[in-house]
Amino acid sequence: MSDPSQVGYSITADSLDEVISRSGAYLAWTHARANDSVSGTDARAAQGRPVLPAVPADWSLLAAGQGGRQIAAISKDRTSVRRWLNGTDVTVPDLGNQLVRPAFDSSGWLWVAGRTSSASTPSSQASRSKRTGDTSSAALWALDTTSTSPTRTPTALDVPWLGASSVTSLSVSPEGSRVALTIRDGDDARAVVAAVERDERGRPVSLGPAHDIAPGVHDVKDVVWADGTSLAVLGTSDGLLQPTLVPLDDAPVPLGGVTGASSLVSTLDGRSGLFVRTDANTVFTRQGSSWSSFLTRGDLIAPRS
Repeated sequence: MSDPSQVGYSITADSLDEVISRSGAYLAWTHARANDSVSGTDARAAQGRPVLPAVPADWSLLAAGQGGRQIAAISKDRTSVRRWLNGTDVTVPDLGNQLVRPAFDSSGWLWVAGRTSSASTPSSQASRSKRTGDTSSAALWALDTTSTSPTRTPTALDVPWLGASSVTSLSVSPEGSRVALTIRDGDDARAVVAAVERDERGRPVSLGPAHDIAPGVHDVKDVVWADGTSLAVLGTSDGLLQPTLVPLDDAPVPLGGVTGASSLVSTLDGRSGLFVRTDANTVFTRQGSSWSSFLTRGDLIAPRS
């Protein structure tokens, strides 16, 4: 099998023409294929796009949903989530700590991972934490951002196989039926994919078994969906920290290193739609067979529809 349509599945992954760049508290629409934010951020890029809010500097790890109408961010101490809807603050209930960059899915759910006390996790995970003597547990939550109640309680997903591991990044597939996670166990981190199980109302309730991807990539820092049938994994392979393209039906393809690479951004256009963030707050884009500077300082966010 080389395509999901062969077994009756239809997966769409429309690539993005515009992304959102961040400089300080300022967010701006930017052409995804521009060489830098100065030439890419202009009135033409913003035409017909939602007005973006100012995001205070003490909020980071941004995500965007509903074509940019929703923005979510994590507090500097990674204990709180803040959400902006059409530029206006919306209250998000407290979740836990060690929160990672959130992700919107195509159904309007905001996904967040982190750690929380065992008392507020599903019973199967809490029982395992109690046996190991740990008072906290890895957890995933999904918040219905289409709800008319701004304080609606997020759903804590049942993921018993997480055990004592920590989730350090997450990415939801274009159609919302699969989640890719970076899982840290001790000194190493790996990338996995799991199916999303939903109830009759479409509410995410649990994840299916985890399947390892890119076993040759170690100390994984991030994983994102490159399109509907491939992922990009940032980790160490062949002795080099680099992104690796991982088609689900083919061999992984190393894409070359970027100094200080820390995380990935994807516009769902395969390898040509990949960006690399660095720990120096710069962003690089894929051009041909190499990486080129895209943003000299700031952050980049790919809005989900």
